[in-house]
Amino acid sequence: MRINVEKDGTQRSIEIDQGSNIINLIEEIGMHPDAIIVLKDRVPVPLTDMMEEGDSFEIIRVASGG
Repeated sequence: MRINVEKDGTQRSIEIDQGSNIINLIEEIGMHPDAIIVLKDRVPVPLTDMMEEGDSFEIIRVASGG
């Protein structure tokens, strides 16, 4: 299935297996789940949510420290 991803201001379309969840997406693009927030329709979504054909996600990097 094909989904759309916006990361660092760049949009791209990614082909991923049917029945994948957001963790699979994160692995596919080579990011660490503790370093990002994934939004769908501007709302944060759990990493275990399943994706559907044509979904669009925005990936935002987060940082913490002190």
